[in-house]
Amino acid sequence: MAPKVALEAVDVLLKDIMHNDEPFFRKVIVIGGDFRQVIPVVEHGQREYLVDACVHKSILWKLFSIHRLTVNMRARDGGSDE
Repeated sequence: MAPKVALEAVDVLLKDIMHNDEPFFRKVIVIGGDFRQVIPVVEHGQREYLVDACVHKSILWKLFSIHRLTVNMRARDGGSDE
């Protein structure tokens, strides 16, 4: 998982490119994965530095909505990739 500074850097770049102060210039950003399973790497960091570097501690996190997979589509369709 990318640290929160990477997410905030993307926001700053989009604001700069689009000349607009809207967060992510109203673009849809899809982030996948289990945020509880993977923590960002902080060299020589203590526990509070690791927690502070997580994406969910970003000021932008409140703008995201969480969607969970409720139906396994591959299992429902019999497992064929066609």
